[in-house]
Amino acid sequence: MTIAAPISAPGAATAIRYAYQARDQKGQTVSGILSAASLPDATRALRAEGKYVIDIKPARAGAY
Repeated sequence: MTIAAPISAPGAATAIRYAYQARDQKGQTVSGILSAASLPDATRALRAEGKYVIDIKPARAGAY
């Protein structure tokens, strides 16, 4: 499993941090923290990176 650095979705002005697990284009499980304005925006940002979301939820305070 790879842990990705925090990333921000475009236009994430009032961003919420989401913890995610996804599969990359090679089928490897990756996880990380993503900032986005909404859950659909976070999912779109990950799909734009070629990731298939397995699980995504608001990150706990202090995560990363």
